[in-house]
Amino acid sequence: MNDPEILATMDVLREFGFEPKGTSNFGFEQTLVFDFGNFQLDANLGMNQWFRQVVFITGNLVTPRTMEMIDFQIPTHIASRELCAAFIAYYLKGSGVGEGDTTRGADWLSQGRLQSDLLSWRRHQLAYEARRVCEVGRAWLRLALKTLADQLVSVDDETLVLIGFKDGTLSIQGPGDKMVLPANGTSWPQQVTIPAGSLRPLAKRLMSDPVSVSIWESCLIIDRRRYPGVVDMPKPG
Repeated sequence: MNDPEILATMDVLREFGFEPKGTSNFGFEQTLVFDFGNFQLDANLGMNQWFRQVVFITGNLVTPRTMEMIDFQIPTHIASRELCAAFIAYYLKGSGVGEGDTTRGADWLSQGRLQSDLLSWRRHQLAYEARRVCEVGRAWLRLALKTLADQLVSVDDETLVLIGFKDGTLSIQGPGDKMVLPANGTSWPQQVTIPAGSLRPLAKRLMSDPVSVSIWESCLIIDRRRYPGVVDMPKPG
């Protein structure tokens, strides 16, 4: 008996209007085809080179001036109908498929183009673009980092350094005096802490000017260096 999860994507494709293909399926477990009018897209359930079951999406798009081979894979199980459409729309982007004269019966593809935020890599990209970040003049930051490095020499690795950016000011509070630097960007919602041990050694060379200072995936990123162990400070109650 087939696992219903394995057939989920193929079932969704049937809802989109993919139909069983009458010709040989070359050993695939299932084969469906969608006819755009001037182009056909095949969906084949089978095993890829890593011995994982996937749905192969293939087709040959021929125009008076060009010929393009469509060839990509999507999971056999999909979280939603919208995500399935978004997958296919992403891989067909720029091909012209589903646009103009080829839109017949392909409203699902048009909707898929509007659902790109459902794709995991797109969500990751949006999250990265929304990360906490500011830009600081290289001379200012170089001096601050040298001062912080001197402060950290005599403390243990668990000593916390407090960092925040608000209203055009980047603040760095180590075991010594608090440093305040002019910076550009959108204020961070809260300050963060990072253990002194993660900041050793601090970068001495800064390649860019201004220098980007950001928080991403629990790391403090200064220019091209990543320092792990960042934790958000609780927001004031």
